[in-house]
Amino acid sequence: MEMSQIEALVSAFEAAKREEEKAVAHRRELGDRIAAELAHPEEGSKTHTVGHYKVVIKGTINRKVDWALFDAVQMPNGIPAPVINKPSLDVVGLKWIQDNEPSLYARLATAITAKPGAVQVVIK
Repeated sequence: MEMSQIEALVSAFEAAKREEEKAVAHRRELGDRIAAELAHPEEGSKTHTVGHYKVVIKGTINRKVDWALFDAVQMPNGIPAPVINKPSLDVVGLKWIQDNEPSLYARLATAITAKPGAVQVVIK
């Protein structure tokens, strides 16, 4: 293949990439607008019927843990640490501690950074 043909392919590739980025940005904007109009939990999912569509809105919370600080918290007898040995945060266990042992949760929470993740929209 001649260099000019390869250059034409590269140019077309670059143009397609720009169009793809525009399309992805537009799809995400539409998803954000749909999510803003339909009720959904901060964490978990909710399904809505919109005409003949089933629209699932999923809210996520991303958690980041300072494991050294987290591991330094002494767990009382009988309460397992809310971790899975990956290490990975056991969110169900953490929520149990938050609901049942608020002072312990307050100490653990100093090692955790939580922020909302991207809201997902699924249309079937």
